[in-house]
Amino acid sequence: MKRKKGVLLIIVFILIIAGILLYLFYRPGLSLPFLGNGSESPNPDLFPHGEDQNGTGSTTHNNTENSEMPQEQNNGQLPVLREISHVAVSGAMSVYNPENETTLIRYLERPTGHIFETTTLTSSLARVTNTTIPKVQNVVWDHTGNALILQYEAEEGGRSGIVSFYGEVVGATSTTAQTGVQTETTLGGIYLPGNKIIVTPSPDNTHIFSLEQDSDGSGGVTGVISALNGSERKEVFSSPISEWQAQWPEEKTVVLTSNSSGRSLGFSYALDVSTGKRTPLLTGKVALNVLPNHDVSKILYSHYRANEGLFLSIYDKTEATSIDVPLRTFPEKCAWGKAGTNIIYCGVPTSPITGTQPDEWYQGNTVFSDAIWSIDATTGAVNMILALEIAAGKGLDVFEPFVDENDTYLFFTDLNNLHLWSLKIGI
Repeated sequence: MKRKKGVLLIIVFILIIAGILLYLFYRPGLSLPFLGNGSESPNPDLFPHGEDQNGTGSTTHNNTENSEMPQEQNNGQLPVLREISHVAVSGAMSVYNPENETTLIRYLERPTGHIFETTTLTSSLARVTNTTIPKVQNVVWDHTGNALILQYEAEEGGRSGIVSFYGEVVGATSTTAQTGVQTETTLGGIYLPGNKIIVTPSPDNTHIFSLEQDSDGSGGVTGVISALNGSERKEVFSSPISEWQAQWPEEKTVVLTSNSSGRSLGFSYALDVSTGKRTPLLTGKVALNVLPNHDVSKILYSHYRANEGLFLSIYDKTEATSIDVPLRTFPEKCAWGKAGTNIIYCGVPTSPITGTQPDEWYQGNTVFSDAIWSIDATTGAVNMILALEIAAGKGLDVFEPFVDENDTYLFFTDLNNLHLWSLKIGI
């Protein structure tokens, strides 16, 4: 009898313990330890970007920084404002694929020089190349995304200078970037001649205009037109000073503008790449900087007026007239739409622009928190699209924006950390 009572007590005790364990296991919101190979976390991405300590590993990496990675919403769509890269980038481009109606984005990771890609339909990132070229400062892409020029600073013979390297994705075809079908490969190429301090692509991204420092030590520069790989060289410009910025918006026209400063007058010229003739566009304006549209018929420009501060204006080349825009920002924060020539998208600081600008912004002494606005270049009318700080939960300082060919997405770099972002601006 006593034995039966003892057995019964043991059974009751076991049932109680089992009930407690079942409750703990199924209780909502309880996070149990990962029961695996001794790790405390199930996260397989122990090293950033799918790499191990030797720099090899998966070609695809998701959730590189866990909760900060752009997550797909409940309906399977990505957020309207998306942080694409959680590592500093040196340049990015996009290619539209009409077959699946999506846009492929490629960017070069600044710390490694590796090329990564994603699309507007997924948050997954795939590594395209694993050739390591650290601290690339500038990238110029061809129209396919499979060839590019990388510029970085290197030392040779005790002297430092800018090295320009032309690279091609090994094994890529002309349609690789459009289809997004790419296994991890390498970047092969050649070093380009000349000390190129400025490189800007042609409208179709098949050629470049570069400013090369003269080898005689005079401080002057020579402007050269060439294919991306350095062939077909043609000198079209020379200047005793090197402080120029260059843009190539239209097949026959390179726009040259003196470096912008709040302490000096600026000058902008249209250079005919066939004849070398220079024609003044805008001259004698303090802190002048420009952003021409795709046929140089209209130019967005910033400048200071005495006792009035910074102004943003649009110059109509045909009519030789300007209209003011009721926004305060720099052309480096703006991009012309590609579906037409009359809409401009800009990052506009939400606080007043003070100090000596854009000098202090260039030097990193001023940081802005921007909202995205659109501007009608015909009427000067403006419309706010999104306050980035509210949407992102932090201030974003827009730099080097560009628009996809359908004016559906605006891509830009946040100057705070050089991360790449996208904003859906069209249907």
